[in-house]
Amino acid sequence: MVWKIGEVIVRTGLTARALHFYEEQGLIGPISRSAAEHRLYNQSDLLRLQQIRTLRVLGVSLADM
Repeated sequence: MVWKIGEVIVRTGLTARALHFYEEQGLIGPISRSAAEHRLYNQSDLLRLQQIRTLRVLGVSLADM
């Protein structure tokens, strides 16, 4: 199953900007794209994003991730 960015935002509570930033930093990805160039997130991407969010709440820095 794959989700577009809007669905991932709802599921994770992260912003689109945060998702793009995490992708740019190499914490997730590479993210696949649809024919229309929409980002498509899979189950492992979603789990990783939830892990990142939890670690951030616990105060873990991005560099330590």
